[in-house]
Amino acid sequence: MSAVLRALVCRIRVSYPSYSGLTERTLIYYPGAKMRGTSIAGILLIVIGGVLLVQGGAFTTRKDVIRIGDLKVSADESHALPVWVSGLAIVAGVGLLVVGVRTKA
Repeated sequence: MSAVLRALVCRIRVSYPSYSGLTERTLIYYPGAKMRGTSIAGILLIVIGGVLLVQGGAFTTRKDVIRIGDLKVSADESHALPVWVSGLAIVAGVGLLVVGVRTKA
């Protein structure tokens, strides 16, 4: 393996409980290797969760206030996304990334 490729290799150390105690694994990702769909989806979820965590997210709903015949008055309501949504996206993304890297090995 060349020195440049060795510098680009990403090593992730993962520890998780198992029946025999605490198990440690090192997940290795080579930049030239093909990525599976689960790994790509995991990376996208991590990025989206990080952006939502930093900037916050909101969505708008339209509500009819008054409706008389053809006359309709509506109001737009803005709702903020809870912080746990971004945390859930990050956790799901890490899980998909670990599964995608682990099935590749």
